[in-house]
Amino acid sequence: MEHIKEKVIGLTKGTVSVDELFQAVTQDIVAKIGSTRASVWVMNEHRDSITSLDLIDTRTGEHSKGVALHKEDFPEYFDAIITGDVMIASDALSHPATSCFNELYFDPLDIKSLLDVPILVGGQVAGVLCCENCENRIYWNEEHITFLQAMGTMLNIVFKLGKVAG
Repeated sequence: MEHIKEKVIGLTKGTVSVDELFQAVTQDIVAKIGSTRASVWVMNEHRDSITSLDLIDTRTGEHSKGVALHKEDFPEYFDAIITGDVMIASDALSHPATSCFNELYFDPLDIKSLLDVPILVGGQVAGVLCCENCENRIYWNEEHITFLQAMGTMLNIVFKLGKVAG
């Protein structure tokens, strides 16, 4: 996590790009937690969509960004995440707030478990850190949650500085 702190400082000095920072964050998350996928999302100002800033899938090793998820398509998820609470869905396919993703998102990608931690700025959800596991379930524990919350706290600075547009 120390090198993420250094990247945040580098971002403020202009020596590190936002893309480099978010790629380092997602790489750290999959390395520490052992999930198949990790991503950073930004919430738009209307709080009705999130867009991926970086997503790593360890099955391919590739990073991607720019996927948008909309409240009109996934209302249960948005109603839950907007509260600012951690979303723990070890069985994502049957969780009341995440089962709305089954057909369009989870099934095609073989996602079984999801852990989402909101990035809060001024008490409002500005973004989301997401862990997903494919093929089998992960039973998320306090260590996983605490690590993501600490990462979210660091990213709070980046969001506050206006380095991320939603």
